[in-house]
Amino acid sequence: MKFIENIFSVKNENNHKILTICWIKFKFYSPRKELHNLRNEIGNQSIKVNNQVISEFIDLAREEGYFLSANRGFNLNPEKKVLKEQIKNKTNNHEYKMTHRSCLCGANNDKLLAIRDRYGIEINTVICKNCGLIRSNPYYDEKTLNDFYNIEYRELYTFVNNDKEKFFNNQVNIGNKIIENIINNFSFTFENKIVYEIGTGMGGILKAFKDRGATIKGVDLGKEYIEIGKSKGLDIEVGSTETLGKYGQADLIILNHVIEHIVNPVDFLMGIKSLLKEDGLLYIAVPTIETIQTNYRNNIFHYLQNAHVYNFSQETLTYVIECAGYNPNAHIYSDGAIICKKANKNRAVDDINIEHYNYAMALLKKCDMTFYSEYKNI
Repeated sequence: MKFIENIFSVKNENNHKILTICWIKFKFYSPRKELHNLRNEIGNQSIKVNNQVISEFIDLAREEGYFLSANRGFNLNPEKKVLKEQIKNKTNNHEYKMTHRSCLCGANNDKLLAIRDRYGIEINTVICKNCGLIRSNPYYDEKTLNDFYNIEYRELYTFVNNDKEKFFNNQVNIGNKIIENIINNFSFTFENKIVYEIGTGMGGILKAFKDRGATIKGVDLGKEYIEIGKSKGLDIEVGSTETLGKYGQADLIILNHVIEHIVNPVDFLMGIKSLLKEDGLLYIAVPTIETIQTNYRNNIFHYLQNAHVYNFSQETLTYVIECAGYNPNAHIYSDGAIICKKANKNRAVDDINIEHYNYAMALLKKCDMTFYSEYKNI
């Protein structure tokens, strides 16, 4: 305190007190803190993506779109901290392996956005300068993904004190909202309709459709959650899209927060066409980057997740759906959702919106600056 008082007294004599206080406040809130921490972690090495050096200095980092994560992620309880360290150690020991993946548009012209996710797990988030699609790169290989989803994913990502009953009821509520969205956009009744869900978890969403008279079938790779759903009388099982093939075609297929996890989403969506009747509906919901403002309080580091290989926007989600041969009939972007039907032709992979990169970058920077101006919680 004596030191501070001396500074203030000198500054008072020179009529600079206000400037000094502002300087101290700026230093306290400055995101340079993360750059110092980052330099301590990596020493003299530079951050690289696709062998391109990204500046560690704040001004150039801001200009380049490198978003600082200092104290902006989730506060993890002790159990989740253990899971985070477990993933880190497996990655460092090459038990969890990562591989480079080109953008869906075929380009390899990326800009680095962030080097860790909301849990503090080290993973690069990049944006394609060609089409504006945001993805994790490099990303986990197939074996790593299978192990991660079986071992760490559910416990790390469930943030309601791991209350499985609360999670199930929340999924039922989501199912009722999906029903409302479909009814508001289509002449569609659910009695005697066949509804599939891929990535069903406990089947809570399907429970809402079953209550409306639909015949339901759900698949998921997580055995624990499937067993909980089966104990509630739901027709769900451990399996994938291939499992559903033996049950015929559906009137509605639900992909609720699924395709952002899929490494090859275009191929995946094309592959499930055979499961959908010609006049059937495909419901896709993802957390688009537009929802950072509405659902994540402009905090990019409550949004980024290591389990998401893609971070779609409204534009890039539509691009993927059309490339897979679907027509997005109804857009419900407040929920990051699109309802679509089969189309007569597929959009060409090189049919991109070249202006979308600028749109995506402007949106992310706006979120970032709004976050700092409103919350200043670094």
